[in-house]
Amino acid sequence: GDLRAFHNSCRHRGSILCKPGEGRVARLVCPYHSWTYGLDGRLLAAGRMPEIFDKGEHSLKPIHLERVAGAVFICLAETPPDIAT
Repeated sequence: GDLRAFHNSCRHRGSILCKPGEGRVARLVCPYHSWTYGLDGRLLAAGRMPEIFDKGEHSLKPIHLERVAGAVFICLAETPPDIAT
């Protein structure tokens, strides 16, 4: 599968989604209001939201990730530096 990185906070109220030591999960579920995200960062479920609520606009915020020589690097900057060269 693809390796991805996201900010570890729910887009609804900012609650932490993954706590240390939790291991593998099939989905990311916010403990506050149970907003549920897929491992690709898409918002799958958001209870009690109005009919016009667009889940596509509330996916997890991605973090830049790059693999170089078997190592994984993440960068929180808006524009990551080129580390491959």
